[in-house]
Amino acid sequence: MAKLPHFFPNQNQYLAALAASYGVLTIGMVFGWSAPAGPRILEKGEGIVDLTDDQFSWTVAFMPVGGALVAIPCGLMLKSEGRKNTILFFVLPLLMGWVLLTWAQAVAMMYLGRMLQGMAAGAFTMSVPIYIGEIADQRIRGTVGSFFQLMLNLGMLLSFSISIGVNVFQLNIISGFIVLLFGPLFMLMPETPSCLVSKIGS
Repeated sequence: MAKLPHFFPNQNQYLAALAASYGVLTIGMVFGWSAPAGPRILEKGEGIVDLTDDQFSWTVAFMPVGGALVAIPCGLMLKSEGRKNTILFFVLPLLMGWVLLTWAQAVAMMYLGRMLQGMAAGAFTMSVPIYIGEIADQRIRGTVGSFFQLMLNLGMLLSFSISIGVNVFQLNIISGFIVLLFGPLFMLMPETPSCLVSKIGS
């Protein structure tokens, strides 16, 4: 992490935890997307692809499918590639998911987009709490541990709020842009000490 002016104790740990939790905010927007997007796609025809009620239900359902598929591979990556690199890797499927949802030309692309988003969501919900727990001193671990739930709910609230003034296409673009900001930001954060020690030991 870059050398920053020191203003309060454990400052850098708080910043690293907030940066990791920003990734959870992007997942909150994935969770929140279906509520405002559903009526607009089905009733107002704002999507590029015309969907039936059943097809949109399947679009939503493919997200937990992706989360289930990624559980074991993500656990293996956390050990082999480290906490930071695992989080950064899953920025790509999350971003690709928004791309597919935004410019989908077929229902299958909608399904694939949500499944990719689900994979990222599953990976983030596994890796971010581990990262925060290992990066933080035990005296602040409870405080920074609460960032996960805070940012998840803020992400959903942000998706609901943005959707008031934009259409589905614009909501997708904004959501993807927020993901795009997360990658470079988190690259500046350090790997967790316990992960670095385990690599030295091996």
